[in-house]
Amino acid sequence: MPNSKRQSIRFHADENTFIILVLDDGHEIDGLCINEARKGCSGVFVANTLLEKDVKCSLKVGKLDPIQSTIRWVKHLDDEVMKVGFEFDE
Repeated sequence: MPNSKRQSIRFHADENTFIILVLDDGHEIDGLCINEARKGCSGVFVANTLLEKDVKCSLKVGKLDPIQSTIRWVKHLDDEVMKVGFEFDE
């Protein structure tokens, strides 16, 4: 069995599953969900300096109720697009 940090199985999100991210200061940022797991998800967003590792936020993924989350990683794909990983706090 390969060594993996993942603690739960990831699966591709349904096509066009949106993420609505709300920061503590009220900024709302929309993105597109790429994959989901029991403990978190990842998505793509227009590059935004407010999205940084360890920032707390509220996420609404698709039809699910909002859930408190933490940004765990940020990867800039180019100057305009970034991929962001979230861990659900609940």
